[in-house]
Amino acid sequence: MPRQGALRTGCGEESRLELLGTLVFLAGLAVFAGQTWARATGIVLVSISAIVNFFFIPWAPIWAIAIIAIELWIIHALWVYRPAKF
Repeated sequence: MPRQGALRTGCGEESRLELLGTLVFLAGLAVFAGQTWARATGIVLVSISAIVNFFFIPWAPIWAIAIIAIELWIIHALWVYRPAKF
């Protein structure tokens, strides 16, 4: 019999993922608006995601490497983007 409080439903994890997804979405909208802070936020978040995906290489090598390649492409795009000044 499990200890009291040992049973977890996962509700907190889903809430955190929804919050993170919302923040990433808002940062993405700010990138389209040309905000520098949003580009920096995007680079940090995608870099963390790329590092985490290295841990999935033993279980899904093709998928993990494909995702890492896409993330590197996104980092490059955010790094070199310069909004036009009118």
